Amino acid sequence: MASAAPAYAQSPPPDCLDVAFSGDSCKCPGQGQNDFSYNLSVCFTNTCPAGSDPITVTVLRLVSNSGVTLCPTESEVLVIAPGATVCTATRWYFSANSANFIDVVYRIGDGPETSTPGQGLASPPDCGTQEGQASCEDAPESCVP
Repeated sequence: MASAAPAYAQSPPPDCLDVAFSGDSCKCPGQGQNDFSYNLSVCFTNTCPAGSDPITVTVLRLVSNSGVTLCPTESEVLVIAPGATVCTATRWYFSANSANFIDVVYRIGDGPETSTPGQGLASPPDCGTQEGQASCEDAPESCVP
């Protein structure tokens, strides 16, 4: 009797899923003893051919290139149809230090954890420097780990 393959067996190849920060994502570089905060939304684009199954992604956490997990660490599940881009909710994240790159740790279907290739995504520009971005003064109380 045949059984269904696990969901991750149908996971797309890594080149079928693009990951980037949304255009309104930004960072607030800390000064002196200040916290380092980021207003981020992570977007996934399913570049698989039309007719392919949607991709289910669970965003697990964000980690700075210095190895610090940004807080809060709320996971979010996204279902991305072929040709679509879906983004996480925009939220404030905090760290004890600045990062030039941020690694997005996620899972495709029920598969193993994976993360953005290389060093991770380049940190977004400073907040308030582009239209539509939040201001650093908008950041709520920090949850620095």
